[in-house]
Amino acid sequence: MLASKCFPSFVAAATKRPRLSAFISSETNSTTVIRDTLQSASEYPPSAPSNSYPRLSHLNPMTNLRTFGLDIGEKRPTYHLHWKSTRHNTVATFTNDEGNVVGWISGGCCGFKHSRRGEYEAGYQCAVRIFKKIEERLLVEPFKLELIYKGFGLGRQALDSALLTTEGEKIRPLLVRLTDRTPLKIGGTRAKKARRL
Repeated sequence: MLASKCFPSFVAAATKRPRLSAFISSETNSTTVIRDTLQSASEYPPSAPSNSYPRLSHLNPMTNLRTFGLDIGEKRPTYHLHWKSTRHNTVATFTNDEGNVVGWISGGCCGFKHSRRGEYEAGYQCAVRIFKKIEERLLVEPFKLELIYKGFGLGRQALDSALLTTEGEKIRPLLVRLTDRTPLKIGGTRAKKARRL
């Protein structure tokens, strides 16, 4: 009643507007047209049953192939393999995550004497023996391994080649980081006189 007093032209226009239902007859109803079209169409393929596609991850055949890397929730300590190779000897030290020594081996322990301790074969034998100690520790607890190099002796190349052979097959998946801690002198005191033979 209040709207007719304030806006008489608006109320008059609204009463003269025809209803929407007058344009839609019962024969042209949109829902009946769609329903009749779907019932008469035979070219549509039938829908797949609900159990035709496996949705569970344990039914996926590709899941079993993903065995590389660490699990997301898995936390393993990081052990360290310190590899010091000089011109005169090669020393490998295996430590746990707290820095305590688990095992060590050197060229002299492998049976090489004097100048032969710094050769390639001595470094290779050190690598093979320290790999065995790492595999023994792996039976006690799983861990990751960080390899720390020091020095540029022949034992460094011997370790690299030992890792790529069959002796290093169980060690390669454990490696997560390679670090070079070779000290490099920049400036400093005067170097020792070069030895001339």
